[in-house]
Amino acid sequence: MALFNLGHEPEVVATEQRPMNFVPASKHFKRRGSLRELDAAIQRLKQDPQPFEVVLDDRRVAARPLTVEGRLHGLWYWSSRADVEMHEPPPAGAWVIDLTTYTALGSAEWAEMADIPNEVRGQERHVAAMFAQVDTSTGKEAHALSLIEAKPIGAPFQAEWIVRRTDESRWRSLFHLRIQGVERNGGVHRVALGLSQNIGELDRMSRRRTLEDVMHVGLRAAREPGEYVALMSAKKLALIRWLTDPSPEIAWLGVAHEATPAIHPDDIDEARRILHVGTSDWGSLSEGTVRVMGVDNRWVHVRARAERVEVENGEEAVAVRVFVPVTSLPGEIT
Repeated sequence: MALFNLGHEPEVVATEQRPMNFVPASKHFKRRGSLRELDAAIQRLKQDPQPFEVVLDDRRVAARPLTVEGRLHGLWYWSSRADVEMHEPPPAGAWVIDLTTYTALGSAEWAEMADIPNEVRGQERHVAAMFAQVDTSTGKEAHALSLIEAKPIGAPFQAEWIVRRTDESRWRSLFHLRIQGVERNGGVHRVALGLSQNIGELDRMSRRRTLEDVMHVGLRAAREPGEYVALMSAKKLALIRWLTDPSPEIAWLGVAHEATPAIHPDDIDEARRILHVGTSDWGSLSEGTVRVMGVDNRWVHVRARAERVEVENGEEAVAVRVFVPVTSLPGEIT
């Protein structure tokens, strides 16, 4: 059973639980006629994205599509002798991260795997909501963030991250993406088209905490009331991810039941000064106060302290400490 990522040519990214590094189908298959079978399966799924299984002479061919927004991201594909019993592949799902709008949307399979709250399933959410749910692998987060900020169309990425469900159970996610130009929401956007598969459950008590775990706990704990830490784009006035628990006062998810995330129009220049201009010099810190949209559709005055950080290969982002008035609870924001 092989998992394919679809681009100009189908690429094998996994066989069952073994990752493969974007191997072109033409290099993976050696049997005469196998590429023709695969292409026929892909064309069938593009016309009717439903799982199928057929027996052709002495061979069994089966495929399961992985789609988002009606777009075929990949498929599980099986081709064998007809007398070989087909078995279940690991759970897998498809998703899209729009690098133009900083939003993400997963398939129904991904929502089930990641235990996305029912009330926001099928909705685009801010990309920070995705980062809030994963423990990124050592040495890989910087590369992922550099993809978000700068990597060109065609750039691939593959890694293993840990996904946490709402009950705190965790599983290993092997994911594969490629940046492409896709027509979405009235324009051509730079997006990451991806696939994820569950390659194993993790017992919550089965491992020692790593130094990185301890550092994250310290970051979350050693703060004054109303203080939060976020990573923001150095090029856009946009949240990338929360480095602490998210602020419950600030709108950031971008879902239907919450106010639209925004900086007050009159404070855009000040926000640009704090995040971009004031952090441009090496080692400089920048501070100021701006109004941002609260969860109950009122403006919240927040104090921000920002510094530029290196992500990877010269790409940069901004680490921002956000101080929200303790009295700015939902329903009390002024």
